[in-house]
Amino acid sequence: MRIFGRRKPEPVHAGIHLEQDVEPRAPGKPVERRGGHVAAEAGPLGGLRVRVDVLPARVRAAAARVESAEAGLRFAQASLDNTLVRAPFTGTVLRKEAEVGEVVAPSVGGGLTRGAVVTMADLTTLEVEVDVNEAYIARITRDQAARIILDAYPDTSFQGRVRQVVPTADRQRATVQVKVSILDRDPRILPEMGARVDFLEPERPRGEAPAATAPRTFRVPAAAVFQHEGRTIVWLVRGGRLEPRQVDAGPVSAGFREIRSGLSGGELLLAGGVETPAPGMRVKVARTP
Repeated sequence: MRIFGRRKPEPVHAGIHLEQDVEPRAPGKPVERRGGHVAAEAGPLGGLRVRVDVLPARVRAAAARVESAEAGLRFAQASLDNTLVRAPFTGTVLRKEAEVGEVVAPSVGGGLTRGAVVTMADLTTLEVEVDVNEAYIARITRDQAARIILDAYPDTSFQGRVRQVVPTADRQRATVQVKVSILDRDPRILPEMGARVDFLEPERPRGEAPAATAPRTFRVPAAAVFQHEGRTIVWLVRGGRLEPRQVDAGPVSAGFREIRSGLSGGELLLAGGVETPAPGMRVKVARTP
């Protein structure tokens, strides 16, 4: 029988190749490539360095998301603002132009499209547009005082001032348009009301007497001036009978005529109700309420 000696088994190192010439290194120092092996970064600071390298990219991504969210907010705010109707000035709504369900656009395109939602006006800037006969336009100047009487309130007058004399004339009517600003603010004054305007002479300084040569004129309704036998006359009512009086009358302006001569003031004139007046005709004065 042969007896063999037992050999001590050698340890097997699986997956690890130890080299005796590796020098000690500080924690976190990378291992150099040796013998075909690559050593990974070791130590507790290795993972921290990886995270620090990723943080700038994460910050940039978060900033991009914030910017995108802000852009979305601005778009939503603009869309909300488009649903609000804002007036171009402070005023009062006069008329509603569009109904629910209609399309409103800056320019009317036909169909159900409307050009405006409402019609509004600034009632603090109302003015009267009056057509003045061109024969009298030389007497009217800018900032001249005026008295305004509304047809709806004939017993009430309002102060006014000439704002503009339009630099053009109406050839067919022989008139010039004058714009008079209303100085008295009153809720009774509404747009498109009829009115009559009296232009006042400038006030003279105290102590200055009126010119002696200035003729005294009167304004009467145009219906009170007649043409009779080639003369311009008015019919005076005296004692219930008609009496003709020749006058010098100016052209018609806003339904009135200026009497330059022939009247002294206080006369009662025939202004209507008789088709063919004649001297001595008996008439009855109708009192207006």
